[in-house]
Amino acid sequence: MLAYILAFWWARIIIYFISLCTVGMLVYMIQTGLFPVVLDIVGSRIFDQLIFLAPIGLTLVLEYSRTGGNYKTLGFSVSRFSIKEVSVGITSAAVALGILILATLVSGATITTFNAESLVDTVQTASLEEIGFRGVIFRAIEERFGSGMALVISSLLFAYAHFYTTPINYPAFLNIALAGVVFGAMYVLTRSLWMPIAFHFCWNYIEYSVFGRSPDPAIFAGIPQNFRWLFTGEYGIEQGLCTTIILVIILLILPKITTASPYAAAALFEQRFAEAKLKASYKI
Repeated sequence: MLAYILAFWWARIIIYFISLCTVGMLVYMIQTGLFPVVLDIVGSRIFDQLIFLAPIGLTLVLEYSRTGGNYKTLGFSVSRFSIKEVSVGITSAAVALGILILATLVSGATITTFNAESLVDTVQTASLEEIGFRGVIFRAIEERFGSGMALVISSLLFAYAHFYTTPINYPAFLNIALAGVVFGAMYVLTRSLWMPIAFHFCWNYIEYSVFGRSPDPAIFAGIPQNFRWLFTGEYGIEQGLCTTIILVIILLILPKITTASPYAAAALFEQRFAEAKLKASYKI
């Protein structure tokens, strides 16, 4: 019965959000001291890791509960294509941030330190967001409304999620939504989550390590006030026009540097066929 319910796109979204809200509520209750024994048993560091792993585990349970669902249909098919997808994702992000850093230096920025971000935390964050927004939400919306509408809706939700505790900064909102379109396009072109996760991870790692997490980093102080809007603002580099231009360029060249994995495409086709048969069997 569960497999039949999960065959419907709207059911997956509803179950996913209800489950996320339940996990979030439990986390909040534990963090505010309602169940102190939990933190005493597992420790705060392990508990922080569990917060990241819980939504990923939830997504895996949902996918494996679907007819024909497995790690391949979720977007983690392993083949020679996977290596290329990870490589292209990391290289694209590194080159893009390299160009942005060079442009800021030429304009007067002073980057003198590299405060290495945690690799584990950065990978976890990128994986969590991509599995949720592209692996669940995008795929569900695409099933009903097509790739174009799925790109728009999932990207807007992705951007909105970055402002759930702060007022919306519209230039930064636009860039984050545009980044969501880039991640979604990577998934559409490869039918895999390897490339968007790799790009997302590498971008965040370099950004946080070079510019830091503080809004409007001080390293931009040397840039004349008239030109600061090109690179930064209250929300950091995500607010700069240069970031917009770089993301648009990446979006334009993606079709030329990506190849769809036939293994991932075949797994998705088999799943859709199996779910279509399941729906038809309940109507008879």
